Amino acid sequence: MEHLVTVYDGMKKVGHAGETVLLVNICVALAYALIQPWLPPPPSKEPVAPPVAVVPQSASESGKGNKSPKKQRAAPTVSKAQTKVAFTVSPDAGPDLKKALEYVTYAMEVTSGKNPADLIPIAVRYPLLQMWVQIKQLSQQQIGKGLGTEDETNMEGQKPMTRAQVAIEILALTNNGVMEFKEGPTVTDVVALMEAPVWSDKLIELQLWTRLALLAYEDKEHNQSIYCAKKSLTFELTGTQPKNKKFDSHRFMVEQEMLTYASIILGQSLMENMAGKNSIRRDAMSAFFNAARFGKNAKNYDLVILSVRHYWNASLPLVSSPIERELIKEPLKSILQCLATTSKADKEKQDNIPVQGGSKGIGTSAPSTQQSTEQRLGLDPAKTSQTQLIGAAVSKGGGDDLTLRAALYGVLFQSFADQGEYEDGLKAMDQAVNDMPRTKHRLLIYKHRVIVKAKLGRNVGMDIQKFKDESEEYVAHMWRKVALCSKEELDQLSCYQNAIEALNAPNTNWQKFDYLIEMGQWMYVNEFPLQDACDQLEWAADILLNMKFESLAKKEVKGKQKGKPRKGSGKGGAPRGGRKSPSEGGKTPEKNDQSDAESADINAADYIPVEKHITIGLLPNNTSLNVKDLCDVQQLDGLFRVHVLLAQVAGRQSPAFADYCLMAQAYVMGIWESALSASGPIIKELSKSGAFDKASSANKAKGKKPEKDVSVKEKPKRKGPPEALPTSHEEWAQYDVPDEVIEACKQEAIKGAGINNKTIPKPGLTYHYMDLLVSFLRDIGYNHLALPILAMMDFITRDILKSRALNTLVHLKSVEVCIELNMPTAALYHENLAGEPAIDEDELAKSREEMEVLKEKQLQVVKEEIRSKMNIDKEDGIELRAIDKLKVEKLKKNTVSGKTEASHLGKPLGKVEIRDVWTETAHALIKQGVYQPAREMLNEAHKNAQCFGDKETEARILYIFGLLSYHEAQFAQAINFCHEAQMTLEGDEMFWFDTAWLMIDATAADKSNRECHREARKMLIHALNVYTEVASERPNKESLTGYILARLEARLGSIQVKIALETYPTEADLVKPKVNEALISACTKMANGANKLLDLGYLRESVTIRTEHGGILWKLAQAYPDKDTKHSYYMQAMHIFRKAVHIAEEICENVQTLMPLQEVSRNHLCAKILVSKHDC
Repeated sequence: MEHLVTVYDGMKKVGHAGETVLLVNICVALAYALIQPWLPPPPSKEPVAPPVAVVPQSASESGKGNKSPKKQRAAPTVSKAQTKVAFTVSPDAGPDLKKALEYVTYAMEVTSGKNPADLIPIAVRYPLLQMWVQIKQLSQQQIGKGLGTEDETNMEGQKPMTRAQVAIEILALTNNGVMEFKEGPTVTDVVALMEAPVWSDKLIELQLWTRLALLAYEDKEHNQSIYCAKKSLTFELTGTQPKNKKFDSHRFMVEQEMLTYASIILGQSLMENMAGKNSIRRDAMSAFFNAARFGKNAKNYDLVILSVRHYWNASLPLVSSPIERELIKEPLKSILQCLATTSKADKEKQDNIPVQGGSKGIGTSAPSTQQSTEQRLGLDPAKTSQTQLIGAAVSKGGGDDLTLRAALYGVLFQSFADQGEYEDGLKAMDQAVNDMPRTKHRLLIYKHRVIVKAKLGRNVGMDIQKFKDESEEYVAHMWRKVALCSKEELDQLSCYQNAIEALNAPNTNWQKFDYLIEMGQWMYVNEFPLQDACDQLEWAADILLNMKFESLAKKEVKGKQKGKPRKGSGKGGAPRGGRKSPSEGGKTPEKNDQSDAESADINAADYIPVEKHITIGLLPNNTSLNVKDLCDVQQLDGLFRVHVLLAQVAGRQSPAFADYCLMAQAYVMGIWESALSASGPIIKELSKSGAFDKASSANKAKGKKPEKDVSVKEKPKRKGPPEALPTSHEEWAQYDVPDEVIEACKQEAIKGAGINNKTIPKPGLTYHYMDLLVSFLRDIGYNHLALPILAMMDFITRDILKSRALNTLVHLKSVEVCIELNMPTAALYHENLAGEPAIDEDELAKSREEMEVLKEKQLQVVKEEIRSKMNIDKEDGIELRAIDKLKVEKLKKNTVSGKTEASHLGKPLGKVEIRDVWTETAHALIKQGVYQPAREMLNEAHKNAQCFGDKETEARILYIFGLLSYHEAQFAQAINFCHEAQMTLEGDEMFWFDTAWLMIDATAADKSNRECHREARKMLIHALNVYTEVASERPNKESLTGYILARLEARLGSIQVKIALETYPTEADLVKPKVNEALISACTKMANGANKLLDLGYLRESVTIRTEHGGILWKLAQAYPDKDTKHSYYMQAMHIFRKAVHIAEEICENVQTLMPLQEVSRNHLCAKILVSKHDC
């Protein structure tokens, strides 16, 4: 410093001889050296000690002197106020500040413009003005209205630019806690000052506009911030390079950095003023995207990743929607290209975050590009942690950068997958592997690459090896993903095998259970032998039975019997070739792993092939286990679902069908027993503590209206304590779970024995299987066993799913079951709980609101697609293309839920969709003869399904519309609805059978058409031919296709009888050989159909057909005058009627064996109803 003082004194005495720039730099350096110890420390976000020394705003790369230890010890202290940091300058600073002001004032006078020869560029004079304002504030001196000039009205030379520069510095230093300038300019005033002059240096103008945008953003003046940022961005087109001069690459880099900052500030201001408008959000995303482009041009990785973080945060609410992902696909490509380009060129700077308050002197190390930019902006580098140039500290280092890049690649891949562009997706993932460093962040890239390769039918072996060091759960998850994406059956089978074999740890049992169920479903859908599909499901059940829970472990006996390995086809993942790996049940012996130091001898046994016994499935740990010993609700729920699936896969023809249904019902009863018994002690504790009274009083204090999902019930009189289990079917029919039990199930103390979200993690799936089980039980005559299941469905819909509409549907189904069981009181009870059959206003309003939001979103997306395609990344040479009308229509058809591919997993059942509930409720109402409310529900459900592109539900709605039209005698309309339903969805076997059957019914019932029965016969013959071919192609669905063929054949016989009787209506015509032959042929078809149904286990349907068959023979017997022929037909009819009665009695006996004696009389009458209609 002493040498610089000598130089300064000499230049002042003898003159600077035209070296004005040198004089200014010396004065700035001397002034900084003097004031540096007295500068205020930077404000810290974290409660850490302030740094010892900081770098001031006007720091340059040369001229910093050494500080004396004395002045370091006399550094000023900081006291924190509540709103801002107050800073007091030490009195010892007076002489230094006075001398520094003298240096700066002299330099300002020399360069004021009085002598044109001493004029210097404003870029050189700017640090001098910054230093002058800083010293004025530290010296507690105000700045006049001239703002560094003699006359505020003088617009000559550099004076307007000087006033603008000084005004920005005053605005920046006003709130630093040292001294607030009186009558300081506002942001609006500074904007006016910035617009007044004609700037001689465009780069300085760009820097000042950018810094003013930052200051306005920090002051929450977003309108001015947006205006200033847009003024900065105008330089994108004009540039800042001086005309007729050589291109300056450094100047271009600084220009692009400034444009980056301006774009980020613009985007942040837009985000804070978004007010929920996606159009403004997209403008902000466009600004962040441009910032990334500018950062790439500046070759500054830090700025690019900063821009990308803002872009990611802005787009995060949109990436879950396929139509939104389609819009950001092209910007993501460019952003990732920017990241890849700058990261390769700037790897050394990837983790180089500016050190806060570094104590290194100027010139001791080369400053980073970001620090240099801050200095050019006139910002204090120590304040970077507070503002990060744009008011958001988001840079956290390279690790997070890689996570962000991996997430961006993931969204890009998903956008390709949404449109089925798997080849492009694979190219993007290959590029990602090349661009990303070899870290664990690439695992997400490999995951997507595995998926897309599986979709394209390529080998994934090398990519899947990348996950060998991951956990068992993740490896199995990846194999399952590959199985779902693969096209070939052999590949899918192998992937499912690998997924299951990867899970060996006890803590993966639940995941293994889910995968085994999924594999069983896959094998059933893909026509594998039924036994192999059932083996997977039984293996899953074995896993649950062998799992140990706290309450079960206490009840287990110490001596456990060990089972033998199962033989036969086995429960393995490779039914067609045998799975060659052991499972948990019994592991094959392995050789000891010994090092050469431990054993130098060669062990011959290691090289001699030894036959290994493969154990498939699980060995039962406790062969004496009873259902009553199981008390974990989640375990019981899993077992229940497995057995319902077993019943569905095995089919009605299987002897085990009824057993599977009874086991599933027993597990539901186990859930009831476990929950009610465990809630007893908890209810007592809650009663003692007054928890029930507090809960009721809290609800009253809130003043809320009772929610509609909580019905006002006339509860039947309770017998016994709240946790008492119903003991009769009448009690189950009217059972309503007490509020005390519901509250007890929510307590943590009940652990795994309560019915809540933890113990039933998939309530939608559980409800679906319970509904399926109720249908099975009703079909085989065990209607009374459905009552506890319906009560459980009521509990789940009320307390877990919390759906009033779904709860109403459960009560409507309960009404049907109670009527079938001849329980009018219980039926009336459920009818009252269901309430008036009408659409709830809140649900209707919510449905329509969702549809309007989706339509508006689709419209916005289409507009944004057109705009973004025409404007994206012109500089990088991306080809602009017009929007194809077909592409727009395709985009509009996309839904929020995205595309769904048909698979063995079926329809997702997580969320309760109101359109599905309305559809099934309408179906139940039609059965009960309530048509108008059913039509209203179907109309609203149809609109919702069309809006969201739910083809499955839409086809179901059209079928039920046809059913409604049939009941209203609108037969032609019913046929049209069925045709439309078949055109909408390529459904399964039962969907086509239901629609075809309804079309046949409607055709045959249309008496206005004289050829109605003949047309119905044609339809039946066509359906028989089609389903015969289907049955040959799907052997493992023999039970289902056999049932359909038997029903169609029997119906064909019935139609033939009606045609014959219409053609020959008199009794005498029945004796004619032609008519008799036609009737006997029809009877043969009916007999064949009845026998097939009987063999398949459809007893009730067989009885119905036999009664009709016997009635035809009875008519023939009455028509013949010959006694022998009459007697023969009477005997045949009697034989058929007796067979029908025998089957009906068998049904009754089966029902009676499952009922207590006191319940037999009531249900005996119910089971006999079927036979009494045709009693002979």
